[in-house]
Amino acid sequence: IVHGVRKENQAFEYNKDAGMFVCPAGQLAVRKARQGKKQGQNQTDTYYFDIDKCQICPLKIGCYRDGAKSKTYSVT
Repeated sequence: IVHGVRKENQAFEYNKDAGMFVCPAGQLAVRKARQGKKQGQNQTDTYYFDIDKCQICPLKIGCYRDGAKSKTYSVT
C-alpha cells in the first residue's frame, strides 16, 4: 500500500518505530490525522509536516509551494 501508485519523486518513507512518514529530505511528520467517514471505506491518514523546515529545505522544488500554510501527505 505504501509504495502503490506514487511517482518516484514522491518517495516518502514510512518509519515503523515512530508510526509516521519521513519526507525525502529526512524530516519526520509532526502530526497524523484520520479523515473521512468512520463507516466508509475511504478513510485517509493525513500526515502533517513542519513548514518552517520545508521553507528552507533544498528539496522543496516540486514538494512545497511558497506561501502554503501546511504540508501534508495522505495515504488512503
